Amino acid sequence: MVIDPIIKEDWHPVANSKDVKLGILYAANLLGEDLVIWRGEDGIRAWRDQCPHRGSKLSLGEIRDCDKVVCPYHGWQFDSEGICVEMPAHPGRDIPARARVTVFSVAEKYGLVWVCVGTPKRDLLHFHGVDQDYKLVVSGPYDIETSAPRAVENFLDLAHFPFVHSGYLGEEPFTQMEEYEVDFVGEEIHINNAKAYQPRANASSDAPLKVTYSYKIIRPFSVMLTKEPSTSDLKPSDLILMVNQPMYEDRTRVWFVLAMNYGFDKPDKYFQDFQDTIFLQDKAVLESQSPKLLPLELAAELHQPSDKSSVAYRKWLKSIGLSFGVQLCQEGR
Repeated sequence: MVIDPIIKEDWHPVANSKDVKLGILYAANLLGEDLVIWRGEDGIRAWRDQCPHRGSKLSLGEIRDCDKVVCPYHGWQFDSEGICVEMPAHPGRDIPARARVTVFSVAEKYGLVWVCVGTPKRDLLHFHGVDQDYKLVVSGPYDIETSAPRAVENFLDLAHFPFVHSGYLGEEPFTQMEEYEVDFVGEEIHINNAKAYQPRANASSDAPLKVTYSYKIIRPFSVMLTKEPSTSDLKPSDLILMVNQPMYEDRTRVWFVLAMNYGFDKPDKYFQDFQDTIFLQDKAVLESQSPKLLPLELAAELHQPSDKSSVAYRKWLKSIGLSFGVQLCQEGR
């Protein structure tokens, strides 16, 4: 079990809200903890996926009477608070007070189910700029064999667009990166005026254009991207929230919440297919990186001027004392 309090005491996505339906048990993993997520008539629950009797997975069981989870092994029944209310082998017998499931904090926001496996020290993150004018689409999950910080750093990197996303987010010979700004604002990192030539900037784009990106790193494993409009008095056309579900230090499930002020007549799959294409182009390269944990010692890897967002990110992670998903010193030292 992860002991890094920065990660353990924060909220992380574990499921698409649409997938957690009444009457089903949804299995998930967060920070090495197996979870069972389920929806009762009075709300959603997140429990340790382990019966306190013989350790079997509750997610293999069933839901009865809308609000009781039944263990698949010996039929123990747990109410919506995780308390055992029935042991079929011994009807009428007093049930020990210890016969209860470990319960975690859970919430829903932006179409995702969020869980904290510790004691939450802050509220759920805020997706800046999203209001009723935007269509929200959840994309993913994408399982990737690397650390969450590596996935975040890839999301911040525009210099790879002409090579990894050729024909979509970039193409040769438009490879030169212009200067952009990086600032520390409160507990966030803000990246502004990062420009990229893009043959196809989004699912609805049919002409190349130069796009201005801005990012806000709002949590260690959560970043939002704004694609700026060409006219400053217009709302951004695209806002993208990238959030990571760290299962283990070197295994991550990535989610995107796409917010668009267009395409209300399009099905979600129209936008999800485009995001699938983009992320699956990243996947092989990301999984090839070594080490899988993000080195925080700057001398461990080489940097070019366009890497200043990732350099700032590494310095920030080191300054807040993050230990999960990162390599704190260069191997061999």
